[in-house]
Amino acid sequence: MNKKIGIALDRRIRSHRQSYEIEDRILKNIKGKNYLSYLIPFTLDDKFISEYCNFLDAIIICGKGDLCPVIYGKDSKYQIEAYNLDRDFFNMKLIEKMATLNKPILGLERGAFALNAFYGGEMIESIKNECKEAVSHIIEDITSESYHFIDIKSYSFSKKIGEKRTFVRSEHRGGISKLGRNLKPLIYSQDGLVEAFEDEKKKALGIVFDLGLIQENSFEGKILDYFLGEYL
Repeated sequence: MNKKIGIALDRRIRSHRQSYEIEDRILKNIKGKNYLSYLIPFTLDDKFISEYCNFLDAIIICGKGDLCPVIYGKDSKYQIEAYNLDRDFFNMKLIEKMATLNKPILGLERGAFALNAFYGGEMIESIKNECKEAVSHIIEDITSESYHFIDIKSYSFSKKIGEKRTFVRSEHRGGISKLGRNLKPLIYSQDGLVEAFEDEKKKALGIVFDLGLIQENSFEGKILDYFLGEYL
């Protein structure tokens, strides 16, 4: 029987109109690997979330932007406009329920920060302001893009992915200052910040950098294959 994977939709509000979005790169790659994908619309209804999580075998939580400091018990120092607290509460409810059911979670970008917060980790709200030696992790204006090197420190993970060092796109202001309990680092950026981690029991995988196009046999595609193969 094909495994059922839920993908949490990103909720956006523009000009007082609400929409739900998902990047088709993830959907296409799951579809091509004989998994059944289900879209999870935004809700804070515990019953609805519980029904979805009981039905699914795994979930993927993605989305651009940064986790609101409220989620990990802090006040915002910078009042960053990109915060979406409702979306963060939605993500945390999904993670909590899936963890209760002992089902795997893949957190991408914002989803990775939510995973770390759930496990009791700590965050840097602004890498640019709080880490003097840091490389750029965020696009500063619409005419530029932010890239940096990452180093895969886990031998077993590197062997699965087939890479030790590569160049990735990045789109986040915040970063991980401390990993949560039972989380082990897999990848670091060239400035020493954690860019990927997993739960020791293989129930949670977090990827902070942008997975890009996730093309077949690409570095990014192999990360998705790793989750599907090792966690399901």
